[in-house]
Amino acid sequence: MHWRRQRTAKRRGGGTETIPLDPDDGSGWTANDLPAVHYDEQWALTVLERALGTMRESYAKRGKAELFERLKPTLMQPAPEESRTMAAELGIVRGSLAVEQHRARRRLADLLRAEVAQTVEDPADAEAELMHLLRVLAQTDLSGS
Repeated sequence: MHWRRQRTAKRRGGGTETIPLDPDDGSGWTANDLPAVHYDEQWALTVLERALGTMRESYAKRGKAELFERLKPTLMQPAPEESRTMAAELGIVRGSLAVEQHRARRRLADLLRAEVAQTVEDPADAEAELMHLLRVLAQTDLSGS
């Protein structure tokens, strides 16, 4: 009976080196090294860039391309403390800037939702995919976006 166990162990990966799935085991790899994580990051960044591209076009059509470029870094992060300076540089009052940031964030959320809806077969899955996208983006360095 012992020979049978050895033979089936080889079919199940017996005799091969295993790689532990715990990134804190000292093996030198991190969870971000997994291909699925890279795929999710690329997918999320692509969806984000498409949504931002649509927003950029919309702002440019209204002659507000500079406003968009200044707002863009604040859309996925809390409003910066230097909003008074930014408002002054744009020639608007701080309250108007806050309203514009709020509207831009809502518009980005709508565009992200629409982009994600195009990637799923069942519209019921769109909200779960959007939440996944936002989690991935929260863990991704967006400084290049």
